[in-house]
Amino acid sequence: MRCLSCFSSIIDNGFFSCAINPVTSNETQVLYDNENVETKKVLVVGGGIGGMQAALTAAGRGHDVILCEKTDRLGGVLLCEDKVPFKSRLKDYISYQVKAIADAGVDIRLNTRVTPEYAKTVGADVIIASLGAVPSVPKIPGINGENVLGAVDAYFNESRVGNKVVILGGGLVGSELGLYLSIRGREVTILEMLPELNFGENFLHGRGLFYELRRRGIGINLSTKAVEINEKGVVAQKDSETVLYEADTVIYATGMDPLRDEAASLRFCAPEFHQLGDCLAPRNIKAATSAAFQAARDIGRYF
Repeated sequence: MRCLSCFSSIIDNGFFSCAINPVTSNETQVLYDNENVETKKVLVVGGGIGGMQAALTAAGRGHDVILCEKTDRLGGVLLCEDKVPFKSRLKDYISYQVKAIADAGVDIRLNTRVTPEYAKTVGADVIIASLGAVPSVPKIPGINGENVLGAVDAYFNESRVGNKVVILGGGLVGSELGLYLSIRGREVTILEMLPELNFGENFLHGRGLFYELRRRGIGINLSTKAVEINEKGVVAQKDSETVLYEADTVIYATGMDPLRDEAASLRFCAPEFHQLGDCLAPRNIKAATSAAFQAARDIGRYF
């Protein structure tokens, strides 16, 4: 993947961990914990990163696994980055997981929205909810304007993105989107309320991303709070002054809201229930993969 999560981990924590291989640094657990498993029927709800890993791990432990995804493709929200040139290995990883799940004999049910009623008809012993999250829409006057898009929509509907773009949010999503749109020829400005950009725990990837943002001349405005969006762009407060950042298109990348209520509705539809991934708390690929791996390995274990 070349995401550098492994090196960030060893520098920060003193041991390697991999964003996409949860066995890394868990080799001893896997070596001595492959016996005494009672096989069960497992329903995994959500075909994103966490759901795919949960299904694959559970199937590898001998469980009868059903994976339901409400859309027509596995991969979750990260499918929006299919065309991003510096994310090509992420696309390869998703394709690899899809093939591995099929090869493992998982019952894959696409275009299937799991309601409590549907879940009960499956008769699963275990439900793993990995429903994901939805974009958090900031409460700013003008946020529903025709010139405003969410980050995911901007990827899927790039034709709606104008030449001059202001991105609200300097986290990993907003920064990577800004870099992508700059590569595609847009003039990009990022507004961030905090005094610095936030790339998450993978600080080596963050350093590389920050270098690219600077190298491409992307405007980065820290400690800047958007107070209004209009047809001219974004009105923001910076250093006690009100500034207009002109834009054809305004894109918000201000976090995600977990689908906790949807997950909670499935809690009593099976004797055993696990909730993981973004529907618990939006984080990153490594967190989703690790949580899915551990939850699936606990199913049917004789302690």
